[in-house]
Amino acid sequence: MELYREWVPSNLFRTGNVVPVAAFEQILARRDPGYWSVYAINATDAQLIRAAGSSAGLSRFPVWADRVTLDIDNPDDINQCLEKLDQLGLAYEVWDSGRGYHIEIPHDPIYDNRLPYSHKVWVEALGLPVDYSLYQHGRIIRCPGTVNTKTGRRKQFLEKVDGMKAEIELRTPPAFDFKPDGGLKTISTVLNHFQRLAIAEPLPGNRHTQIWSAARSACDAGLSFSATEEILQEVNRSWQSPKEPEEVTRAIQQAYSGK
Repeated sequence: MELYREWVPSNLFRTGNVVPVAAFEQILARRDPGYWSVYAINATDAQLIRAAGSSAGLSRFPVWADRVTLDIDNPDDINQCLEKLDQLGLAYEVWDSGRGYHIEIPHDPIYDNRLPYSHKVWVEALGLPVDYSLYQHGRIIRCPGTVNTKTGRRKQFLEKVDGMKAEIELRTPPAFDFKPDGGLKTISTVLNHFQRLAIAEPLPGNRHTQIWSAARSACDAGLSFSATEEILQEVNRSWQSPKEPEEVTRAIQQAYSGK
């Protein structure tokens, strides 16, 4: 099966391209390779995305992975994660992400529409302090060699530990759960909020608040975090001056906090 990933150059973050995995050998040789999608898709689905000109609705496709990625934003949490993996005897690689750490845990290749949800369930069972919003179809992550513009640090390999592969039990993701008392009017209001945000880009300094407000409306209507995150990342990409994807996710997390 020929695999494709979305690739987003660092200097053009709002525009992504679906490219063959084989092409990343040359992309990674660049001084600042940019970002790539956590999960891969097949050639047929890649053609559909190219024809549509957008990765919106990516969650309907099965995806491919041969590892679980842990995204650790707080550097102080790295020891807790590594101790747990060592206790389980798992193999893993550790990368300096440019801000925190990325840990990659290998497993047998999986191509299924129950990813990435099954990854999320597996990681949640470990109880680790990681970014759980990573486990959705549309998420992208820094390529090795990419520089974090805020910290000035480059994503680079730190160490590899031998051990067992992870065993991922495939779990069916839940359907979107709109609140029963919300009705179509509430759903329509949320979608209109997203649309207005895409059409009228907020001024710098007000974008975080606007993303938070749209996410809170979606949360109150019962829209899942992953669906809201996928839509608002797409909205952010459409802006002339997009925010870093981590900042968009952080605003959404704040909106969903305690809900």
